[in-house]
Amino acid sequence: MNIGVAYDSSAVDDKDRTVDNLMGDTWRLVTGFSYAVDDSLDLHMSYTLVWLGDMDVQQTKSRSGGTVSGGYSAAALHVVGGGAVWRF
Repeated sequence: MNIGVAYDSSAVDDKDRTVDNLMGDTWRLVTGFSYAVDDSLDLHMSYTLVWLGDMDVQQTKSRSGGTVSGGYSAAALHVVGGGAVWRF
């Protein structure tokens, strides 16, 4: 079994966040396991929670001048992965 925690700071300032490219500070919590079925086959599974938290957005288009504003509350990503190693 594996477990991990990570923190990533935002790649953009809050004022530069756009509605189609949400970037903010993130926390990641990861867990996973490997299981040896036999000498030639290993199975792997993992789960990652990417916590983005609350993010405000205010974006004004340069050509149209239209503004979109709002926020994302308790934004998160849930990622499940798996794999196998087959030795032959």
